[in-house]
Amino acid sequence: MANFEYTLAHMTFEQLNIKTKASNLIGDLRFDYERIDFKQFTDKVKVSANFKNSYVQLSELNAFYDEFGTNQKANLNVDLSGTLNDLFAENLIISTTRNTNIIGDIKFQNLFNGADNNFIMEGRYKNLSSNYSDLTALLPNVLGNSIPSVFTNVGNFRLNGTSIITNRNIDADLKITTDLGYVQSDIKLTNIGDINNANYEGNIVLEDFDIGTILNDPLVGETSLNLDLKGKSFALENLETNIKGNVTYLEYNSYRYNGIAVSGDVGKNIFNGKLNTQDPNIILDFNGLADMSQEIRKFDFNANVTYADLRALNFVTRDSISEFRGIVDMAVTGSSYNNLRGKINVKKTSYKNQDKRYAFEDFAILSSFDNEERTIAVNSPDIINGQVQGKFKIEEIIKLAENSLGSIYANYKPHKISDGQYLDFNFKIYNQIATIFDKNLNLAQNTIIKGRIETDEKGFELEFISPKISFKDYIATNVNLEVDNNNPVYNTYLEVKKLDSDIYNVSDFSLINATKRDTLFIKSEFNGDSSITSAGVEMMVKQNYSNFGVVFTSAIGAAVIEGS
Repeated sequence: MANFEYTLAHMTFEQLNIKTKASNLIGDLRFDYERIDFKQFTDKVKVSANFKNSYVQLSELNAFYDEFGTNQKANLNVDLSGTLNDLFAENLIISTTRNTNIIGDIKFQNLFNGADNNFIMEGRYKNLSSNYSDLTALLPNVLGNSIPSVFTNVGNFRLNGTSIITNRNIDADLKITTDLGYVQSDIKLTNIGDINNANYEGNIVLEDFDIGTILNDPLVGETSLNLDLKGKSFALENLETNIKGNVTYLEYNSYRYNGIAVSGDVGKNIFNGKLNTQDPNIILDFNGLADMSQEIRKFDFNANVTYADLRALNFVTRDSISEFRGIVDMAVTGSSYNNLRGKINVKKTSYKNQDKRYAFEDFAILSSFDNEERTIAVNSPDIINGQVQGKFKIEEIIKLAENSLGSIYANYKPHKISDGQYLDFNFKIYNQIATIFDKNLNLAQNTIIKGRIETDEKGFELEFISPKISFKDYIATNVNLEVDNNNPVYNTYLEVKKLDSDIYNVSDFSLINATKRDTLFIKSEFNGDSSITSAGVEMMVKQNYSNFGVVFTSAIGAAVIEGS
């Protein structure tokens, strides 16, 4: 229904009202032409129209332009001008029955041209609100192939700006407010035939954006950043991007890092570049490679840590103060602690806790393998020197030692550990390493610990020698401890030249024990203060039956105790 006029130069349809089964177009429509133009109707005949308060079942339009989705209805207001293959839609207002609203101007070129790779859609949007699934359903082939699937995690969004979309490229300058935060992007994409692996170059700004949801990493939270980028792929597993710019803040492990400058290559779980932080709790210069793309990971970098408050960063909870400074050089490969090989060197290092500041000039760890036998060498004149060598699993060393020591006792139930493990160790320990772990513990220089541990319970040997040990109010000098599960004479021998405390002083202390079948024999001798000049203890414990006998002798008498 319309007021129709036809001439040799134009056709007009005023007060047009077209109704179909599911659509209703209301407005005015005019065609201007020369008669010869009808041979090339889509390119020559000029169209001018305006439609108000109309609605369209989009699937009905597929008879003219087979790119619209199905089962969607759109309310429509628009002014049209141009030709069908150079069509300008001004004052466009669209709202679909799903969740898409569009206000803006869009120019379509070659909309009805069957030639390949010549389609252009140029948009200037005052407001476009939608989400990934609804927007791609509107034009599945055009927008579905133009919007990376990573946007499925963004949720609902509202944008304004400009975009140019062709069969091959996208050039978009947009400001986007999403459920995850604010995005401003000025990016050109090429090779969009496979949009998730497209190439891109441009700038992106994020403000208070929940990037952890995009990365699917619960330790990562919100960020604000401004980065120039050039790369390939929006799929995280294939990402290859060069970035340069600033991160205003990034939330990680429940801490907000501020003042980060970054430049380098990122992607496929690889970072190779430079990173600088000027956060109040961490001042860091990082330069190098962190490659976690393969099962065997590779780290080759230098990190100059001017200051790091490890407690504030939520890496340390034991100490109320935990401040680290130092230069870390790392060149290692491996998938776990058990196959890690390479060298870690820490220089000009200091650590401060609530008790004291500890300074270390140099600390180096070297891990190497000869077939299946591993050597871990530690070298630091301030902390510890020595090495451990053998076949062992890092996570089972403590259980291995407990099994070896516990085998002295018949009732001990050993941990289940892997067979065939052994390790020989020889270390010289210095004072500072002990006080880091316990402020009350001090070891004199030239303290030595060496021995051997095996899966076989009889393969435990330990020798501990220290000129002096102090713990709180206790001071022991010239300490010598030997443990040997395979020694036929004794299993444990302990000798202390002098033991001072605020309760009792002892000198020339010795203790020896041995296990014979189910019986544990213990003998101890020592000299006391003026009230007891010397004393001795002998104990025999029947481990299976809990029968025991004790003989105590001293300068003032003797006692025998028996029981169960």
